[in-house]
Amino acid sequence: MISDVNRAEHKSRARAICMALLAAVMTLTSTFGLDSPVNDAATFRGGSWLVTVALAIAIIATGGGLNLNRQLRALMNDELSRENRRRAVALGFYVAMLVTIVLYVVSWSVPIEVRAALRLVSGLGIAATLARYAMLEWL
Repeated sequence: MISDVNRAEHKSRARAICMALLAAVMTLTSTFGLDSPVNDAATFRGGSWLVTVALAIAIIATGGGLNLNRQLRALMNDELSRENRRRAVALGFYVAMLVTIVLYVVSWSVPIEVRAALRLVSGLGIAATLARYAMLEWL
């Protein structure tokens, strides 16, 4: 029988893989189709992006694994994991601010839709957070 510590280690690795994949999805959905208003409209596509963002934020906020028992979640979200999450959120904030600055400068010469800019800032910030968290958890 596998111990809880081994199960937590296995689940932590799986969580890191899921976060890396979700970071890639967030990057792709945030950057492609910026010139298409259907991506930012109140349609299925726009709504599905909001669901993806909400899922990513929930994973970042909780550390994931909400369907696991309390003891296993506690083992997964140990002190090191909480520190990794803190560092990842800090990086995500800095990435979001850098994207904002770049968009501000770009808007001097190219008009940028507000919803597209918001999607870029939030999506790339969240993607950076997930990618950093996954990398820190994996190593």
